[in-house]
Amino acid sequence: MSAHFNFLTSKSLLPSSLGATALIVLVANMISQDTAVIVGNYMYIPIQVSLLATSIWAIRYFGLDGIHGLGWLAFLGFAACWFAGDMAWLIIEMVLEDPPYPSAADLFYLPGYPFLLIFSISYIMPFRDAISKKILATSFVIAIALVSFSIAMIGISDVTFGDSIALAYPIADGIILIPVLSGLFIFFKTRQNIMWSLMLFGILATFAGDTLFSFFEYNGTYHTGHPMEIAFYWSYLLMTFGVIYHKKTVSNLGKNGA
Repeated sequence: MSAHFNFLTSKSLLPSSLGATALIVLVANMISQDTAVIVGNYMYIPIQVSLLATSIWAIRYFGLDGIHGLGWLAFLGFAACWFAGDMAWLIIEMVLEDPPYPSAADLFYLPGYPFLLIFSISYIMPFRDAISKKILATSFVIAIALVSFSIAMIGISDVTFGDSIALAYPIADGIILIPVLSGLFIFFKTRQNIMWSLMLFGILATFAGDTLFSFFEYNGTYHTGHPMEIAFYWSYLLMTFGVIYHKKTVSNLGKNGA
């Protein structure tokens, strides 16, 4: 078990996973769009299963006590919602052969955001006294700037029902960025910075993916497995490894305190 965990926390595994994922997507797109659609759909299975399994494992390891316990439970809710969303997307497109967007998959994706927000807030809640007005204001300004840039990049003029759903994603990302950025400022130069940094980059990758998805979907050039989906794969991987590295940090702190 220890050897398996050491393998998961090796410094080379995360960058190797990110690089391999990007390479597979790019090669699939070079072969054909049909290949990209197939690869793009089925790649979500192992990546999403890893995130879901890690979130369950986190609850078993960290427990459900206190505000952090609530946070890990919310993280599981987020992982479960997005796992269901990706699987619904796959079934709609690959089995039913219907357009996957907008679709029932959005009924799973969108509820995942409140869970991720609860996780972010609950994790920094014990350190709320360290959150100054300056930190909060800076986080708010950065989030607003990114959301404004995202909406401007999408460039939607006449908003339809589908467009409103597309806009909901980057806006939700921006709301979540506020506590995440605040947490990053608090945990800067601490051991917990590793997990929070990976979580932040994971959410930023989701934000980039949502923005690019809305842009290409609005322009009619999106398809499942599009190179922009690398951002989504990376977001899941970054969050997965964030949890794993957090466990390693907690274990090391326990050993040093013994």
